[in-house]
Amino acid sequence: MVSDGKPGIGLNRLVSQLLAEMDGVHSSNDVFVIGATNRVDLVDKSLLRPGRFDQTILVDAAVDASSRFNILSAVTRRLPLSANVDLVRLTAQCPPRMTGADFYWLARQAAMNAASRLVKSLSVENHVDRDNENDEHDLETRVENTDFLTALASISESTNGHEVGL
Repeated sequence: MVSDGKPGIGLNRLVSQLLAEMDGVHSSNDVFVIGATNRVDLVDKSLLRPGRFDQTILVDAAVDASSRFNILSAVTRRLPLSANVDLVRLTAQCPPRMTGADFYWLARQAAMNAASRLVKSLSVENHVDRDNENDEHDLETRVENTDFLTALASISESTNGHEVGL
């Protein structure tokens, strides 16, 4: 909806509708409207006026090892991790300004790498003549350390410290 750095008609309508809805919220004291962005510099200034999103709170990237480990643990808790995955060591290998969204992307990309590895192994097996019915392939795969390292090689942080600009 943005071209050449200028908002398009669709974006203008969206902002106008959002402003109208937010201005109508004042009639109820029981409603709080909360927004989140990692690019506050791109937020329409009319949204930041008093009575709308008039408070801005920076939730910075986790920089201490404990917080980063806790975030990575939380986003990987439902993934079937291999025994060779050391989250403490993996956290230390991550770029310093990773956000929760970055850690989430890392975990999802590692899971996709594991799924891709499984699909490749199944397609190789389909080309092999298999007479033994007892040799069923275990379709459950685990996310390996190499899946994380491959994902880490292509990660880009969502904030670099200069974009935040509060």
